[in-house]
Amino acid sequence: MLFFASYADFLRKDLSADKFEIHDNEIWLLTNNYHETDFGSPKDWFILKEGFEIVSVQLEGLIDEEGRGIVLKESGVVCATSRRNLADLLGKIIVTMKDKNGIIIQEDYIIHVSPANAWWRDDYKWTSGQVSITVINGVAILKNVGQQEQDFGINYSGPFLRGRLGWAHIMDLCPWEPISSEKPQEGRLHSGEGNVIPDVSFSARKEGTKIYLRNLSSKTNVYGYVKAIIKENGSQKVSVLRVNFE
Repeated sequence: MLFFASYADFLRKDLSADKFEIHDNEIWLLTNNYHETDFGSPKDWFILKEGFEIVSVQLEGLIDEEGRGIVLKESGVVCATSRRNLADLLGKIIVTMKDKNGIIIQEDYIIHVSPANAWWRDDYKWTSGQVSITVINGVAILKNVGQQEQDFGINYSGPFLRGRLGWAHIMDLCPWEPISSEKPQEGRLHSGEGNVIPDVSFSARKEGTKIYLRNLSSKTNVYGYVKAIIKENGSQKVSVLRVNFE
């Protein structure tokens, strides 16, 4: 068993419940509630005992063979990759600390990364006239999809949207950021810089074996987020995905 408590007073109790879970002194990073979930700086996850400071942190075993999972960016922030891992990942965080006398101490802490509940299929491609869709780095890229609703379904190699438990368990698809409670099927659009664009929206829904998307604005090079709702053992789980309109 790995111990951190000898030098830290354990994990902070105010970590976001929709991003972190703690079980048996191990960390679960929850990556389905946001796109490219931002877990902040791991230096802020712990409450250190007096006289100690964190010098550096390192992640191990949190990326699969295709580069999907959790990364530590140069900025010092831990984030989920845009392409999500499809199986549980088990790794660790290595924390290097220094006490007030300059003595260096290193501790390990076990980390689990939850798998994606749903994802855009990497090899999905569809074209009809000027309208097309591809998936790049886990993001659905829609070209020339305007205010007329466009449907995307199952092609020769399977459905556009895949789920960990299969298509039958994907109950619905809707915007993650609805513009209002009166219009839950319309979601906010963001500029390339990440800012919410006022007074414009897109729509998303699922019906049968098809997904329906449309850009309700005249703007291009914008994006939004959709939420896939999955039924598992009588409960609902979600997965947040990104859609780009070009």
